[in-house]
Amino acid sequence: MKSIYRFLISPKFVIYLLLAISILSVLGIFIPQGEGDAFYAKHYVPGKVILFLRLNNLYNLWFYKLLFLFLGIDLILCSVKRIGYLKKIFSDPGQDLNLKSNRYEKRINLNGGFQNTNVKICRLLKHSFYRVKSKKSNNENKISILASRGKISAVGSTIVHAGILIIIFYTFFWGTSGYGRYVKIVEGNSYVEPSENFLVRVDKIKLDYYKPGKDASAAGKFLLKNARATLSVLKNGSFVEKTRTLKIGERLRYKGLNFKLDYKGFGWAYRILLTNPAGWQWTLSVWPWNPAISLSKLNWMIYLHNLYPDFALDKEGNPYSKTPYLRNPAVKVWIQQGINKPELIGWLKSDVPLKFKGYTMKMVDLRPYASVYVSKKPGVPFIWAGFGLIIAGLLLIYGLDYRIIRIIVSTGRGAADIRITGVSTKMNNTLRKDIEAIAAKITAGRAARFPMERSCDGN
Repeated sequence: MKSIYRFLISPKFVIYLLLAISILSVLGIFIPQGEGDAFYAKHYVPGKVILFLRLNNLYNLWFYKLLFLFLGIDLILCSVKRIGYLKKIFSDPGQDLNLKSNRYEKRINLNGGFQNTNVKICRLLKHSFYRVKSKKSNNENKISILASRGKISAVGSTIVHAGILIIIFYTFFWGTSGYGRYVKIVEGNSYVEPSENFLVRVDKIKLDYYKPGKDASAAGKFLLKNARATLSVLKNGSFVEKTRTLKIGERLRYKGLNFKLDYKGFGWAYRILLTNPAGWQWTLSVWPWNPAISLSKLNWMIYLHNLYPDFALDKEGNPYSKTPYLRNPAVKVWIQQGINKPELIGWLKSDVPLKFKGYTMKMVDLRPYASVYVSKKPGVPFIWAGFGLIIAGLLLIYGLDYRIIRIIVSTGRGAADIRITGVSTKMNNTLRKDIEAIAAKITAGRAARFPMERSCDGN
């Protein structure tokens, strides 16, 4: 049991865990997550292997979470083990003077009285922001002065562990409950969030484009400059709870859900009014992301190709849009009857209907649509708190230097022998400079410039 415990808190085990988590995370970057089976069969040679190992849903796999669970257990065990060390630091920091690394010693001789020398040294250490304690030995001519600085940096690693544990805690309890999806909402229509009792309606969409260049109109290339969409939250179907006009990238937050306006998802949606020879009418909705309509009663399949907002033909007869605005909309229509090849019917315009075998098609109700990213990420404050603790812990570890200095003063025959020993958690020259500066001031007698104190502890 002890051998298992030692292995769990060993650096080797942590390295293995981090290596395994890194490899799986990289796989999750290169393999798109959450796609259908057909996607992997088409784009990846080992598509069956990906589906068999469930690498298409890697971050929710049990063994991926198990690695984080072991990492959390390891951090808890390491933190518990470190509690004893922290107790020693805050109760008796002098024990760390036994460390051989980052150690510096200096010895000086000074003429002067015993008590006067003691007070001088204490004032110098306190002026350098050291916490000072003094202790007389059984020998009346000998005193030990212990000073420490930067104790709080020893807590830095424990704070980092706490931050990582909070993030792992979030992964287990809320990581899989969050989601994000893109929805396209036509102006005037509403989006119903599953399991929620409210609607989100797009009231108004406004699109602004850059002025086209020399070849932009001929090629039909118009760059979107800005877009605005007014979103309203409705309760009970009519009562407006909240309204906000969003620019691209801005969010509407309501009851833990975020609705963000996406810059790629703008276009036009419309309907086709189909009238048969007897005067009966059908209204067919056309979405740009699914421009095919199936009419089972007639055994027809209607295909509509590319809506041109401001339709025109160039000299060679190729279609293009003169402007990005809805001025002369038109769409190309094919109709497939049964198993026959699709037959080109012509251009369907908003003011010019098309006729086919006694049926009349008319374009009506043209409206813009916007793509909105709907996301729910519960427990996000825990993530921010975890990263905040990690940053705070790292600042303590690398921003502060834990230093301990012990000074032993021995007096006799009108002279004082001073031995200064110090250790530091970092391999730098700060500790050496501190000891050299203290020794120089003691030797030069500059301690008299500081306020007098009766003893090291200020008593």
